[in-house]
Amino acid sequence: MNSKNRNNGEKCKNVQELGPETIVAIEKARARIKKGYFLTEEDAKLRLKL
Repeated sequence: MNSKNRNNGEKCKNVQELGPETIVAIEKARARIKKGYFLTEEDAKLRLKL
């Protein structure tokens, strides 16, 4: 990233806010990860037969 493209800590004007559904989904995912319910990359490849 070029130094003149940085916004010096100011909020970008083109970044959209997350919707409430997205926030809920992120919170649920974080809770699942804390509990240990997640797939590793290796497990995902096995499920997808890659």
